[in-house]
Amino acid sequence: MGTKCNQTQWANAHGRKPKGVDWADGYLAALAETCHCGRACEAVGIVYSTVWRRRQSDPEFEAAYQDALKMGAELLEAEAVRRAKEGLRRLKFNPKTGEAYFDPETGKPYVEHEYSDTLMLALLKRHFPEAYRERQQVEHSGEIATTVREITAEQRRERVLARLARRGDPMIPRDAASGGNS
Repeated sequence: MGTKCNQTQWANAHGRKPKGVDWADGYLAALAETCHCGRACEAVGIVYSTVWRRRQSDPEFEAAYQDALKMGAELLEAEAVRRAKEGLRRLKFNPKTGEAYFDPETGKPYVEHEYSDTLMLALLKRHFPEAYRERQQVEHSGEIATTVREITAEQRRERVLARLARRGDPMIPRDAASGGNS
């Protein structure tokens, strides 16, 4: 016979949170740090449906969730600004040998700064949408002529039946399309 274990031991052994353990604080901290719901769930060992149910039933949790998401987004934006301004430092390697290049004057590995114009443009669009948003303008001159024909319900019915009969619909009697009575 196997040994008995309590609910907490079982949950820990199976990678789950035992009932009654509040995961909210850990989840919200992870969400604020990562701005990624899935990673925050993994951090506290829950599935997203658990979060969703809590958001639906607990207005205070929903408010805290929105705050954490906003904090995470602000951290992402701060990192984007840093990368756009300072660039990324990348070591350079010889493509044939895979060995790092070294600066002959300092003897240190050669590093280049890479900047992202795409990232810079995304930030400009966010903060100055009037100046940097993509614009599409459609101009039309002249007139658009339309003709509206009114048809009766019976005429509409006859047209539909005729189309179905032409397609060979077995549920439509052949004389129904021609307007005959069956």
